[in-house]
Amino acid sequence: MSINNENKKEGILNNEAEQNTLDKHLLSSIRNRIIIFLIVSIFMVNSLIIFSEGNTKKVFGDLTNIVTTIPGAIIGIIILTRCSKKTIFSNIKNKALLSLIIGLFIWLFANSVWAYYEFYLGIHEPFPSYADPIWLFGYFFFGYYFFVMHSLFKRQGEGNTIIYVSLTTGIALAYIYILTFGIAEIVSAEHNVLTTTLSVLYPILDGALLIPSITLLWYSKNNNFASLLWVLISLSMILFIVGDTYYGYGTIMGLSDLVGTSIFYNAGYLAIAFGLYWLYKLLSMDKTIINLQNHDPKINSF
Repeated sequence: MSINNENKKEGILNNEAEQNTLDKHLLSSIRNRIIIFLIVSIFMVNSLIIFSEGNTKKVFGDLTNIVTTIPGAIIGIIILTRCSKKTIFSNIKNKALLSLIIGLFIWLFANSVWAYYEFYLGIHEPFPSYADPIWLFGYFFFGYYFFVMHSLFKRQGEGNTIIYVSLTTGIALAYIYILTFGIAEIVSAEHNVLTTTLSVLYPILDGALLIPSITLLWYSKNNNFASLLWVLISLSMILFIVGDTYYGYGTIMGLSDLVGTSIFYNAGYLAIAFGLYWLYKLLSMDKTIINLQNHDPKINSF
């Protein structure tokens, strides 16, 4: 009798092991497809800019910045609709996700305002414009997301060090920015007070978000499934910062063609969209994740 019971238990364990293996293969397959589709999407969207010329290139640059922001915002809303209002505001991760989505909508609005200046008002490279305070406002929502996620990952004893390091990095980047181009060049007859202020604010905010983006990217390497979400969102912010740096450099140096910055922005927005889509798939397979966590404690949830 005991032998039969042991055989049954062994059979159950073998079946569970086989199911776990299948579940892992399924998740890995979906994750790999998402990465492939992301790379293909980035190439296809940016090819419109790379292989076009003149005014058409500028049109594609502005329009794709708007279009690539929309999928992430829509997927984010779909994810939040799966949660109750109480769950959203009581769960720190959900509040961070809400903040990220609000930031996306704010930057979508900023991109639309920028396009309005260029296409409707006919102002080439409208800097500064009303789009800039909207972009700057969006930074705070992205910042909330990154600092909250960092607080969830930070190691014991780190405390609020990351906040001080981030702010110091932002100020240092602004200082280097000023030294590189020279105070006389930035504060010139061609640049009013608003232009000068914005030229300094962008590197400060970019630098402040650069450190938590990199640390979140570093912490993500020890996670199995949800890590793709954090990796892609961290990479997106790094891409935004590279685009801002290139645009700031081009503006100060008087470069006429800055459409290339749209390539970095498109890649960043698409990375967020596919990262959120991965989160959506994980939520849809919640039972599978829980089952894997029960058998492997190292597997972390989203």
